[in-house]
Amino acid sequence: MLTTHDKMVEIADRYCSLYGITRQDLFRTNKIKNAKKRKVYNGVNISTLRMALGYYLSNNFPATLTEIALVIGYNDHSTISYNNQRIYFYIKNNDPFFMQHYKLLETIGAEYEPVKFHRFRQNYIYA
Repeated sequence: MLTTHDKMVEIADRYCSLYGITRQDLFRTNKIKNAKKRKVYNGVNISTLRMALGYYLSNNFPATLTEIALVIGYNDHSTISYNNQRIYFYIKNNDPFFMQHYKLLETIGAEYEPVKFHRFRQNYIYA
């Protein structure tokens, strides 16, 4: 029986492998001294993958945002909180660029029996 953390790690690993990167690539700081940030590896924008993973995991698994952040390469929960607002807008407007990544993630995640719920402060309300 897989724990919630194990499920999140496996989803992230499988999602990254479809794009030809490893989950460790999500942890890169993208900072190069005296140069522009490099956000693209193997033709994939790392920020987009992290945003999609953060949104999907936060809405389908009863884990804290801090736990999710550590799985996908963020330093803390604040980036996920900020990005969730942007991604909600992308999904609501069916953004063609973002939705192709998100639908692929939903397909992968469906195998791990996600539970849809809404976050309400520190409590979870299952939908």
